[in-house]
Amino acid sequence: MTILPKEKLGIDLVEISHLKITEVAMKHSYQFMDSEKPESMREYKETVQELDVEASSGKPRVWIFQANPERYDLLNCLADRELIDDVWMVNRYKNQIHAGDVGLIWMSGKDAGIYAVADITSDPDLLVESPLSARCWVSEEDKSQERLRVEVKYKLKLVFDPIRREELKNIPELKNMAILGPFPQGTNFPVTNEEWTVILELLKKRYGFSNSDKSDTDPAHLEMDARIGYVSGGRKHTPSPEEKIIKDKQAQYANFVNELKRKGITGKEYREKIIQWENEHQEE
Repeated sequence: MTILPKEKLGIDLVEISHLKITEVAMKHSYQFMDSEKPESMREYKETVQELDVEASSGKPRVWIFQANPERYDLLNCLADRELIDDVWMVNRYKNQIHAGDVGLIWMSGKDAGIYAVADITSDPDLLVESPLSARCWVSEEDKSQERLRVEVKYKLKLVFDPIRREELKNIPELKNMAILGPFPQGTNFPVTNEEWTVILELLKKRYGFSNSDKSDTDPAHLEMDARIGYVSGGRKHTPSPEEKIIKDKQAQYANFVNELKRKGITGKEYREKIIQWENEHQEE
C-alpha cells in the first residue's frame, strides 16, 4: 500500500516573462543560442543596409504577421537555426500582400514586439507548413492544416533583442501604427512607409550603425537619429575589459547549449544540464 504524505509534493511552476529571462541572462553573463558571431553580425548589418536601400526606393510594402504565444511557440521556433523558410497565415489583405513585400513577425502578449524580419516570397495560397514549423503549434488541432498563407524567408531573427511594443509606443511617429492600437486582433496588419522608416532606424541602431555609416544629412532624419539614440558624432562603442569578460562568458554558455543540441539532448535532461551549468558558473 502506498501512503501519500499530507504535504504538497512536486515543483511549483511560475510563469516568467521573456523580458525577465533576458534581464537575468545579462546579469549572469549568459549568451543565448541566437547570439551571433562577428561574421554573422556583419551579415545582419548588410541585410539591414539592403532593407534600407529597398525602402528608399519605395519598392516593398511591409506587413506585420502576429503570433499568439498561447497558440504558437514563436520564440523556440525562431531560435531554431534550421528554420529559414516558413509560412505565415493570411486572414486579411489577401489581395494586397504579395511576393516581394516585407514581413515583420510580431509576438503578442506581455512581451509583445517584433521578433523577426522576413522576405515574403509568394502570393497568398492554400499551403501547409513544414514539419519543422508545424511542431511550434501548441495544439495538435492547429498542426498541418491547409490554410491561406504566404511563404517567407527569414532575414533577421531578433529573438533575444526584439523591438518591443513599449519601445515603439514611445516614438511619436508611430502613434497611429495599427498593431499598437488598443485591441490588435488578427494576424495581418499594414505598416506605412513612414513607420517602416522608423523601424529601420531602430534596426540600424541594434546592428552598430552610426551617423558615419549614412550619407543622409536631412535634418529630419538627423533628429530621428537623436531620438532613437545613435551615438553622437558617429563614434562607436569600445567594449570595456569587464564587457569583454561578459562576452567571453556568454560565448561559453552558447557553446555549451549548442553542444547539447548537437548531441540531441532535449526535454528533462536538457533542462537539468542547463541548471547544472548555471549553478557551476553562478559565482564566476
